[in-house]
Amino acid sequence: MKGKKLISNPDNPLNMKPVIDFGECVRDSPKFRSNLEEQMNNVDNLDGKLEKLLKTSNVMIESGKSFLNCQHSFYNSLSEVSVHFRHDPQVYSSFSKCSSGLIELAKFHSTLLDQINRAICKNIGDFLRKELRACKETRSYLEKLQTEYDGALNRNSAIPKGKNMEADEAMNAVNTARANFRSGAVDICYQLTCFQQKKRFEILDNILSVINAHKTFFHQGSDYFKDTEPALKNLSSELSEMRSRAARDANSLLDNRGVLIHQTPEYISGGYPGCIMQGYLFRRGSAKTFKSWKRRWFELLDKGQLTYRKRNEEHPTIMEEDLRICLVRPMAECDRRFCFELISPNKTHILQADGEEVFQAWVAALQASISSAIHNSPATRYHEDSSPPSTKNNSATDLLKLSSEKARVVESILKVDGNHFCCDCGAPDPEWASVNLGITLCIECSGIHRSLGVHHSKVKSLKLDTWENGLLKVMGELGNNLVNRIYLAKADVVNTLGVERATPECSRDVRETWIKVKYVDKAFVNPPKLSTDGKPKMIRRWSVKKPIRRRRIPSGSSSPGRVVEGIADASSLLMDIETKLLEDLELGNSESESNKSLQSKETYGASNSDGVFVFGSDLPPSQTDIVNHLVDDEESSGETDHKEIDESVDTLDANILLYKAARVANLGVMCEAMALGADKNWINVNDEGCTPLHQAVLGGSVTACEFLILNGARINAVDGKCRTPIYLATQKGHTGQVCLFLRNRAGHHLADNDGRTPLDVAITAEHADIVTLLRLAQMDEEMRIGEATQSDDTFQEIVRDIAQRAYDGQESPSTTSSDVPLQGISSGISVPNLHVT
Repeated sequence: MKGKKLISNPDNPLNMKPVIDFGECVRDSPKFRSNLEEQMNNVDNLDGKLEKLLKTSNVMIESGKSFLNCQHSFYNSLSEVSVHFRHDPQVYSSFSKCSSGLIELAKFHSTLLDQINRAICKNIGDFLRKELRACKETRSYLEKLQTEYDGALNRNSAIPKGKNMEADEAMNAVNTARANFRSGAVDICYQLTCFQQKKRFEILDNILSVINAHKTFFHQGSDYFKDTEPALKNLSSELSEMRSRAARDANSLLDNRGVLIHQTPEYISGGYPGCIMQGYLFRRGSAKTFKSWKRRWFELLDKGQLTYRKRNEEHPTIMEEDLRICLVRPMAECDRRFCFELISPNKTHILQADGEEVFQAWVAALQASISSAIHNSPATRYHEDSSPPSTKNNSATDLLKLSSEKARVVESILKVDGNHFCCDCGAPDPEWASVNLGITLCIECSGIHRSLGVHHSKVKSLKLDTWENGLLKVMGELGNNLVNRIYLAKADVVNTLGVERATPECSRDVRETWIKVKYVDKAFVNPPKLSTDGKPKMIRRWSVKKPIRRRRIPSGSSSPGRVVEGIADASSLLMDIETKLLEDLELGNSESESNKSLQSKETYGASNSDGVFVFGSDLPPSQTDIVNHLVDDEESSGETDHKEIDESVDTLDANILLYKAARVANLGVMCEAMALGADKNWINVNDEGCTPLHQAVLGGSVTACEFLILNGARINAVDGKCRTPIYLATQKGHTGQVCLFLRNRAGHHLADNDGRTPLDVAITAEHADIVTLLRLAQMDEEMRIGEATQSDDTFQEIVRDIAQRAYDGQESPSTTSSDVPLQGISSGISVPNLHVT
């Protein structure tokens, strides 16, 4: 075989190039020992490095598994977040897709870690255990055989001559040990040669598997993102649009921040289905010793219940189970502002709102809910459609248990021209009224008026609320016919505006549009035309006529109650006679006749032969006789001879018209001026800086003052000399006006430029009643400041009593004698004797 080249066969180890020469191995030469030591060191070196590789691989895989566990926790959290958007289909769907994609990528990562674990930890670990460990074990076995061979040689060399038998045995042992050693040496050389060959591909092959695993991992990720790229682009576009929209909305909210902070009401109408109104109110406790006020969240339900609860309570407490048996009314005599009471047969609840608008909204909503509950009850709905109006009214009267006096007041209000039909839709038998407009309304239109806000319309119930004398006078001065002549002066342009007129059967949208166009936009109000009805004479000047009022018929010495709720029985017959005598001044009862008369004139006024246009000259006498004993201060104060000076037409505008009409207490012209846009707080710089309210005081009319206050006039407005309306009323001795201002919490302590307060003026003029009122107002204010949680109604009782005396005419409203006794002003009330000095 010498010189012949052998064919390479990888399965045959003899074809391998041995790392140690077998001849040297058999001879056990020093070269063999040197090569063996070198190869074993190489094996040890690789063993240490592979051990480190396995260790780091295990750490990496464990870290990867920990990472996957954290990823799964992360994905679970994402799923929980996506559940939050389950009511937002767009966001919830995109969230679910993103979560599913991340979970799929995590599966790819898990597969990568499994392949690395199999290639490194399992395959290379097996190589390390089988190949390297086998070489080390064979090396140890070779050293054992060498020790046995060396021992046999030593024993054979030590046998003396002549001992042939022992020598033969020793030689046999040497031959056996030599054969065993040579076999072990050949085996170690074979294993080392195989190991050196296998390590070249075994380790690299597994590393290649790791590379392929990473390739597969990234290839799967790439395929996934290629498939999802259109969806991801769409999602990115949607997110950009959401971000832009959110930025626009945020800027819009920021622009409206001031409006949201200062103009958002503290109540919510229709917070959720079944809820008419909800919001915070203060509720006075029922403890007798200490009546504390607690703020609670109230809800008015459409099933006729009123509930409340604390801010952090889930279940509400029912305050009133059935509102049909309740009555709600403002508390003018309470020491705290914006208070009203809800009266049931068993208990009276006292509630307080945070402001005037919230107060009016809650009172109106409760009144409407009570009325709706009554009319929707079985007692009132039985044969409702087939019953005549009189039957329905009697049923409502029975349910509400109205007193005969209040029923007559309601009847008298409805007898004012046009008041027997709703001012806006013409529905018969209205049961509500807008006190600042002086009109009557049906329940549907009253709801629309409440939604306009109290700066446009203040709604009261004719049957459920208590009506003070001043409000009754305002209602008698105005009326539906008069107001509609103002607000429907251009009724012929209704069709051109495309606005549908409200009717009793119209929808809420039509009704709401009609009322807003009529009272808010004032689209049908016509400026006064200073024409002369075709006459050639030019109008150069104008004035306001003092209104004609039906004179009251004295009712004898009998005195009605403090708060007027009807007509005294003793004067009812005289009232009927007077009503019949004045029937020629009233318009027809049919709605069609009313509408014809309302549209007959474009403005209130007419020109006389001297070329002076007189506002209010064509007004019918105001029907102030609905309270037969009521009389204005002006009728007894000696100022009835005041004459208005004609003004130039160049000075005519809505503000000066309101200013002049307030002086003569012509509420019809005042209403027209406000409809034309007059400012209730306009300051006349040409007349000592007075406002219309100052002029109403100087004119002596309580009704004109009441009308201006109802429409938002500032009660503490000052003129050029810092005189407030209550200051002027005190100076003129108008007791009724002083009572009105004190009931509305006027600033009685405000001084003029000379430092004089209304009390100083009253003492100087010796107005005994006014001195008493102002001193009691001062005492009441001190009590309210000192005991904020307590209520003392004495002051309001006395104010009502003195005001009633002024209205009744039992004595002059402008008492000037210091001899008038001030003790026992009202029945059952003891007042300290206050001497005027």
